[in-house]
Amino acid sequence: MIADLIRDGLGDTSRVHVLVAGSEAEAPGEVSERLAAAGRVSVGAWTLDEAGRLVAEIPEGVTEVFILADGRADPVDQIEAVHGWLPSSGLQLGRVLTVLNCRLAVDQPGVARWHDACIHFSDVVILANREGVPNKWISDFQGRLRKAHFPCLVEMTRKAGFANAAALLEPQARRISLFFDDPEEWPEIDEEELLPGETLDLVGKEDPYIERTPAGRRAIELPDIRRFLGPLPEV
Repeated sequence: MIADLIRDGLGDTSRVHVLVAGSEAEAPGEVSERLAAAGRVSVGAWTLDEAGRLVAEIPEGVTEVFILADGRADPVDQIEAVHGWLPSSGLQLGRVLTVLNCRLAVDQPGVARWHDACIHFSDVVILANREGVPNKWISDFQGRLRKAHFPCLVEMTRKAGFANAAALLEPQARRISLFFDDPEEWPEIDEEELLPGETLDLVGKEDPYIERTPAGRRAIELPDIRRFLGPLPEV
């Protein structure tokens, strides 16, 4: 998918660096091989230090960076780490993309809360692994997002690549979360448009998924995704 996005969504002058979770020890070599066809791509690894801060090196001359999250780790912890890393990285956030395994979602309904957390932070949701998934499930899923007024784009994987890869990478925020946004840049809300008795006070509000209890636990706890996945293949 990243190779398709790079090939079809970025210009010929782009120099792309892909950061893979260091916990996936064999991934960099595998990813490098799969991305070779896209050209202009280098691959490195990111890790978290003991304090949960993201550690990564970006080569000089790079114009775009893709960070692959660890699919077996807590997505909110990783989002928080990226948020803390960005100011010192010299980079600006483009978009957050979630690749949703539809077959897993159908077979393991318990992953819904995990997916909901990912979508909360996402500008784009890519529906993948749809083989054997009923069309009704796909339409119901899309309908649920529309009913909840999620602004994210919803795209489906295709053998020939994405219909409009450039649109998926357009750095316009379409996520419902304000975690990465500067409060001073929030759009002004006309209080006359609010319902009777409704108030709007976002100043100082913490993202519900980032918020922690006095005991230090997440206010919204997610299931351990590893419970729903098979064992890693042996290498």
